[in-house]
Amino acid sequence: MQGIASLNNESDDLIGYIFMPEFIIYINGEKPLRGKDWENAHTIYILFNLENRHWISLAVQLDKWTILVFDNKIKMFKDSELEQFLEPFRWMIPYMMHQSSKFERYNNKMLEPFTGQRIHDIP
Repeated sequence: MQGIASLNNESDDLIGYIFMPEFIIYINGEKPLRGKDWENAHTIYILFNLENRHWISLAVQLDKWTILVFDNKIKMFKDSELEQFLEPFRWMIPYMMHQSSKFERYNNKMLEPFTGQRIHDIP
């Protein structure tokens, strides 16, 4: 995972970054054993632990180029703090998709960051 935490909004720094093949094989559906590639998916779900004390769910909507954040303890982290945690994902996912070479339909957005949206109405 070295390098992922340091990804930021400087897209020039990412142009030459090469992700480990282990990441790309998940996108291509080669793993897990009955995995599905992301090419035909509309939404990818990711669980993420914040500071080893709170789990949130991310719904990466590929067709809308948006990451929805589902957090049932909204007072635990301010929106600005959550945005900092989300920032690497916003930039990393498009570059991983680009390196897998299976996402031609997104070529017009490929190296743009995803937008992020925190969902506030969760029970």
